[in-house]
Amino acid sequence: MFTLSWFRRRGITFAQGAMNIAKAVITTLDITDWPKVDGASLDRMLVKSARVKLNAADAAGGVFAWKNPEDEDINVIHMLLDVTTKTSAACTVSVGIADNATTLGTDFLSGQSVATAGIFANSAAKKVGKNKFVTGSKASGAIAGLVGFAYITYVVCAD
Repeated sequence: MFTLSWFRRRGITFAQGAMNIAKAVITTLDITDWPKVDGASLDRMLVKSARVKLNAADAAGGVFAWKNPEDEDINVIHMLLDVTTKTSAACTVSVGIADNATTLGTDFLSGQSVATAGIFANSAAKKVGKNKFVTGSKASGAIAGLVGFAYITYVVCAD
């Protein structure tokens, strides 16, 4: 039985220990047919996240371009820009859904200033189709100096 003291005696934080146990269980089990709850497979109920590096690039989709990695539509439930280093001059960025990696979209953020470091978010759920992108693009100004990450949280659409 694993207890909190068992982890502490071994210099392992509880979170690290829990992750090690989860990895061991997952690698031990061969889950090819996920269990179902109310007719939906459990793997479809998982909340998933992506972390995408921001680039200081002027082109549409140049700040970042993230392709839906699933084989079907997803619902992006939270979109967050973490700007750790501001641009060197006035600049705005737009983030949205696009058909390709080089198209500006405005579904999540439209004309958001990144001339100040900070966290900018949108929690309005949006459907992103299979093979579609979420792109970040310079909307105006000078993008030089921008550093940070985009965090995209999503779930697979229900059947």
